[in-house]
Amino acid sequence: MSLLRFVGRAALASYFVYEGVKAVTKPEQQVEAADPIAQRVVPLAQKAVPASVAPYLPEQTKTLVQLSGATQVVGGLAFATGVARRLGAGLLALTQLGHVVASVRGLNSDEKSAGRAKLLRNVALFGATLLAAQDTQGKPSLGWRAEDATTRLSRAADKKAKAISKDASKLSRKAKKELRQAKKQLESGLSS
Repeated sequence: MSLLRFVGRAALASYFVYEGVKAVTKPEQQVEAADPIAQRVVPLAQKAVPASVAPYLPEQTKTLVQLSGATQVVGGLAFATGVARRLGAGLLALTQLGHVVASVRGLNSDEKSAGRAKLLRNVALFGATLLAAQDTQGKPSLGWRAEDATTRLSRAADKKAKAISKDASKLSRKAKKELRQAKKQLESGLSS
């Protein structure tokens, strides 16, 4: 791992860890902004999950804010340390999505320029975490590796099939030649 990647990940993750700790310890500061979103999302989530899981979904906005904060802390630490960095970045992107939606709702307020700046910051952080979730550190992705292995295996199989076909043709010609020779010997032996 390069020093540049480590510093960049730590810098990006520090924002999320700080905000996550704040959301867990002082959720009241974010409850008002999150309440309209929670009122819409929770019923949709309860319908989307299996009936056995639905009762366990938190309905209070304060609990949802704390859960989002805890997810930010866990995702930020995973991303910063490099342990499950792509999963951590994915968790950060997921939690940032709620902040983007809340920022869009904030554009209707009287302070449009401050709301616009907050929206742009949240969109930028969402984009950064999405990119980080896809970062393979210069190595090919698992999908590319699987496709490459399939291509190589297919080429090797084709090459082997051609070699077997060529060998079979040689053996067939050799067998026909030996059969002709045996036939000639048999005919010459019968005529003498």
